[in-house]
Amino acid sequence: MVSFLRMGSPLRLFSYALIITLIFQTGCATQATRLQKIPVTSNPVQARISVDGQEIGYTPLTLSLSRDRNHIIKIEKDGYEPALIQVQPGTKGGVSTAERFMAGLPITIAGMCVGLVIGYVVSPYQTNSDHKYASFVIGGAVLGAVPGVMIMARKTGPSLEPGVINIVLKRAPEGETGAGSVQTIELSPEQLSSLRWIRISSDGN
Repeated sequence: MVSFLRMGSPLRLFSYALIITLIFQTGCATQATRLQKIPVTSNPVQARISVDGQEIGYTPLTLSLSRDRNHIIKIEKDGYEPALIQVQPGTKGGVSTAERFMAGLPITIAGMCVGLVIGYVVSPYQTNSDHKYASFVIGGAVLGAVPGVMIMARKTGPSLEPGVINIVLKRAPEGETGAGSVQTIELSPEQLSSLRWIRISSDGN
C-alpha cells in the first residue's frame, strides 16, 4: 500500500480521480432511483403547475418528484377550477384492470364450479328423460360467477392505466376565475412510482 502511494504523480492522481468518479456515480445513481420523472401535458396548453407550494412552470413540462416524500401537486388555469394531486402514505391506491382481473378470476372460477354443483342438485329431471334441466345448471354457474365478476368490475381510487392520470379541468363559474370547488386526486407513494404521465384537458375539449 505504501509503495503504491509513493508511485509516480500521474498514476496516483489518476487513481484518486477514478475513486472519486466511482463514488460520485454511485451517489448519482442512488439519487436517481429516488426521483420520479413525470411528463405533464395539457390541452389547452399553459396550465400552471406548483409542487408543495412552489411554482414549477407551465405545461408542457416534466416533474422530478422525490419518491420518499409527500407531495401536493396543484394544477391551475385561468377560467378553470384548480385540481390537486396529493401523494401521501395510507392513501387507498387505485386498482388496475390487470389487478382486478387477477383478484376476481379465482373467485369467479370457484363460484362457477359451486354454482354448477348446486344447480345440478336442485334441478329436477326432464319429463320422459334422465337428463336434468340445463337451465338450472347454467343459471347456477352464472350466479356463482357474480362475486368474482363484481371484483373484476370494481374501481377503487384513481386508476393508472397504464401509468397515466387523466385530469379534466372544469370551467370556473362566470366571473370567478380559478374559483369553485377543487378537484382532488389522492395517490399512494407506490402509485407515484408507477406514474408515467399526467395528462390534462378541459371539459370544453
